[in-house]
Amino acid sequence: MQPAEPREVREIDSGKTVVIGFNLAFRNYYHWMMQSLPAIHYSILTIGAANCVLALPPLTWWQEETLALLGYAGLPRVQIDFDCHYRFQRTHWSEYLNGTADNFLSPRCQEVVDRLARGTDPLPDAPERFYVARLDTPNRVVSNEAEVRRLLESFGFVTLVPSYFAFTFQIGLFRSARFVVGAHGAGLTNLAFCAPGTTVLELVQSNFPIM
Repeated sequence: MQPAEPREVREIDSGKTVVIGFNLAFRNYYHWMMQSLPAIHYSILTIGAANCVLALPPLTWWQEETLALLGYAGLPRVQIDFDCHYRFQRTHWSEYLNGTADNFLSPRCQEVVDRLARGTDPLPDAPERFYVARLDTPNRVVSNEAEVRRLLESFGFVTLVPSYFAFTFQIGLFRSARFVVGAHGAGLTNLAFCAPGTTVLELVQSNFPIM
């Protein structure tokens, strides 16, 4: 194999601590919500908003919306390009980015969820029973999707694809839910916004390891 071409090294000295706010999976809804956002939140609480600069690649509209809801949209940034290397004078990196909190109830993750949901009420006309369909991705699709949907609709469930809606609308949908069914995946991330007592049925493929 040919050795990799040497990449440009960009020296960044902002005079402040650079907060690493993303990992390789940052484009995925779950990894952004439950890893990147808690890492950003915890880092800012630790070093202070006035003392930090966010290191982030270009983000989608919904990622920008989450930062705005947390109050961090106006912080200065270093935009990361993936075709070069960077050298910073001071950085802050949180272990939330490596999935440390994925297998337990994290107070910092809960703080992020609560702040995102603040001011967003349950939707008065939202369905209380819905099926979260994976119609927006080719990964881990339900092989008999049509049959599952027909069965659930016979019990009064409405089929929804969360990514088709604005972020705050998604929060309202899940805060209104009483019964949620869906396949394992990022589409169920918004279960964090459900009210206590909500019943959830997660469909998991037969060869998926359960810890």
